[in-house]
Amino acid sequence: MFFSVPGLIGLFSSPFYPWGSRSLNKALKLDAEKLRRLAQRYAKNAIYMRYYSEN
Repeated sequence: MFFSVPGLIGLFSSPFYPWGSRSLNKALKLDAEKLRRLAQRYAKNAIYMRYYSEN
């Protein structure tokens, strides 16, 4: 599963987001933040795995 994280966050924080509800926007921003953290964790793990498999 690969996606553009900054693009995702840009979409979620865009004022042109299809749903205008502020509380829904907040919830989606929190989800985007969780996704971003998960993606960072997976990226770090992938880098470590590559590093250790080479050495």
